[in-house]
Amino acid sequence: MTAATPTPIPRPTPATPGAPADREARRRRLEGRATLQAFLGAAGMVASIGLWFWGILAVVQIGLGVLLPRLLDVLGSGSSGASVQVGPVGAPQVFLFVMGIITGSAFLDVHVAAGATRRSAWRGWVLAAPAVGIAFAAVGLLTTALARFVTTTIVPDEAAAAVAHGPFDDALPVAAALAVLGATAFLVGIAVNLVYRHLGGGLGTLALPVALAPVVLAHVVLLQGGASTPDGGSVPGVGTSPLGWSLAVVCLALTPPLLHVLLRRLPIT
Repeated sequence: MTAATPTPIPRPTPATPGAPADREARRRRLEGRATLQAFLGAAGMVASIGLWFWGILAVVQIGLGVLLPRLLDVLGSGSSGASVQVGPVGAPQVFLFVMGIITGSAFLDVHVAAGATRRSAWRGWVLAAPAVGIAFAAVGLLTTALARFVTTTIVPDEAAAAVAHGPFDDALPVAAALAVLGATAFLVGIAVNLVYRHLGGGLGTLALPVALAPVVLAHVVLLQGGASTPDGGSVPGVGTSPLGWSLAVVCLALTPPLLHVLLRRLPIT
C-alpha cells in the first residue's frame, strides 16, 4: 500500500501581490486624466467665450466711455468732456457666474457618461476656478490700463488729471481681490446649477440666497475698503481690512466643500 502523495500548495506568483497596486496606479492615472479633462473643458470654454466678452467690453468702455463723449464734445452736441467708466468689478464676475452655471449644465452628465467620476469633475472645476479668476483679474487690469491710456491721450489736461491718479495704481491688492471674486463667482455658478438640479425650480429658488451667500459676502467685504474710482465706483481690495480679506478667502474656501456635497448626492441618469 503506497502512501498518498500530498497535493502541493500553489505558491502565489510574483505578479499576484502587485496586482492591487497595479490596479490602484491605473485608477489614479485614469482619475488624473479625467480631472485634467474637466479642468480643460471648463477653463477652455471660459477662455474661448471670454475672448469675445473682453473684446466687446473693451470696445464698449473705450468707444462709449471715452471716444463717443469726446466726439460729441467736439461737435458741440452734448458732452462737456469725456468720462471714463472702467469697471473690472461687476460684468466680469457676472460672466464667470454664468459660465459656472453653464459648466455644471454642459459637462457633468457627459463627464460621468464617459466613465469618469464626480470626484474628478469636482477636482477639475476647483482647479479651474483660480485659473480663470487670475486670468480675468489680469485682463481686467489690462483693459483698465488701456482705457486710461486712451483717455490721457485724447482728453483735455483737466479731465486727464482726474484719472491720472486713479486707484488702480494699487494693482496688487486689486488683482488679488478680482481673482478671489472671479474664482468665487465661477464656483458659486456651478453650485447654483447643482442646487436647481437637486431641488427643482421652486425649492431651488428658495435655496438661492444660501448658494449665493459666498460671492455676495466676498463682494461686500472687498468693496468696503473706502477707495473709489473718479466716477464714484468702488475699488476691490484697496483699503480692505485684514478681517475683510480673511472673510473673502473663507467665502472662496467654502465653495469647494459645498460643491462636493452637492455632487455626491446628485442623481445622474
